[in-house]
Amino acid sequence: MSKLLTLEDLQSIRDTTTSVKPVYICPVCKTSYKSEATAVKCATRTDMLKPIAAVGEIVCMELGYGWTDGEPAWLIDNKGYKFHDKHTLRFWFVVTAITQRISHERDEIADVGCHGIIYHVQTLAVKNGHPIGKSGWTTPDGHHGFKKIDIQPPAEVVEQSKALIGQVFGHLL
Repeated sequence: MSKLLTLEDLQSIRDTTTSVKPVYICPVCKTSYKSEATAVKCATRTDMLKPIAAVGEIVCMELGYGWTDGEPAWLIDNKGYKFHDKHTLRFWFVVTAITQRISHERDEIADVGCHGIIYHVQTLAVKNGHPIGKSGWTTPDGHHGFKKIDIQPPAEVVEQSKALIGQVFGHLL
């Protein structure tokens, strides 16, 4: 049974209170640490500080396709990797957004995977029945990685890509 506190009880509490040590939280993955230095070290290991492509940048991707049903200007060439002894096509993709790995569906619990970043990309070269073209998220060396090449994209691709900037996709390319 709880007891009603008296004035003397309340005054004695002041003498018995204990301090709480601070907790430092990584703003990226929400992991808690005992020291600020450790939390800062955790936060700065994110790939967000060193992206290898920028939003709006146009990159080259090989999807293993031997056909295209979209805008012809978005086709680079047929010098992709070989599949059944035939080279596949290479396409222009625009980086529409860069986000943390799961930031678009993350809750407040710690997730070390969110230190990585993903690149949201889109092309108008392959539509597969989708008016917005082939799109999704990837990593440079992931499922369908991308690379920068020494060929300048056509002016038409550069112009059309501007309308695609800002889109975030919840599915893997």
